[in-house]
Amino acid sequence: MIHVLPSDTKYLSALRMSLGAATAEDVAFVRKQLGTTEQNIQQAVSSLRNWLNLQPHLPKNIDDRRLERMFINCKCSMERVKTSLDAYFSLKKKFPELLMNRDPEDADIKKAKDFIKTFSTSPLTTDGLRVTCTLDVAADPQCYDPLLCYKLILMWTEVLLAEDYSLGDIIILDLKDFTASHVLKTSVSLVRSVEIIFKEAYCRRIKAVHLVNSPKVLDAILNIAKAALSDKLKQRVITHLPGTETLFDYVPRELVPDELGGSAGTAEKLYDAAWKKLSSYRAFFLEQDNYVTDESRRPPGSRNMSDLYGVEGSFRKLAID
Repeated sequence: MIHVLPSDTKYLSALRMSLGAATAEDVAFVRKQLGTTEQNIQQAVSSLRNWLNLQPHLPKNIDDRRLERMFINCKCSMERVKTSLDAYFSLKKKFPELLMNRDPEDADIKKAKDFIKTFSTSPLTTDGLRVTCTLDVAADPQCYDPLLCYKLILMWTEVLLAEDYSLGDIIILDLKDFTASHVLKTSVSLVRSVEIIFKEAYCRRIKAVHLVNSPKVLDAILNIAKAALSDKLKQRVITHLPGTETLFDYVPRELVPDELGGSAGTAEKLYDAAWKKLSSYRAFFLEQDNYVTDESRRPPGSRNMSDLYGVEGSFRKLAID
């Protein structure tokens, strides 16, 4: 077991507040599990940088730490990283509503900040997974904008691409205030788009999605919503009824916020720390809109990554027969 929570409360508090930032222990553990070394990674990053410099249609403005994490997230597959690098820059054009204009000071983003609380907890699970939680979804469906919420979640994913070092993700979504109206405001194509971006552009591997405080009345609606997911991800969605503690059969309490019965700290404090970290990336987010693919310079025979994914750009709402 590589991660043991220490009894020292000050150390534990600092660890929790790291919110997805990799520790030396995380790096060593993940590299060991993947059978790679510092030398292998340096060689891979150098090779990827050389490859990127030879791609006339791709921007060069991605730092080495992101290249390293994409290499790790892709299980050290160079070809997989190359595909993801193309997706990282080209999917901005396909999904600008989600991947462009991401200023944390923007009025819409600040509005989304009040719709949900999204943050990751630390340390990793014993098998090297990162836990990310979303709570306090706006109780009034009229105030809930799923597009803005997903945009904010993807902004946090961008932060994780810079700071995290893990073998995959466990996602916890609190449905305490969710109603059928919330679900029906979300489009099939939006859910599919987010899954594609998460997997292809950010190379994240979702190992489990836990829907907590999920009332039985929502089961039928949620089954429709899950139809938007890939077959593999559908099998990884687990629901937990209100008042039960089945979540802790899968996720350690120390990685779950207090409101859900865990001991990681309050969602308010964890989210406040996450928002401060995300806001510190403002200059980065503002700059990133400049870096998209130049399709006029794409080499012959190179497939347009924006067209590879069969998701319509206009987001249609879920339809119920």
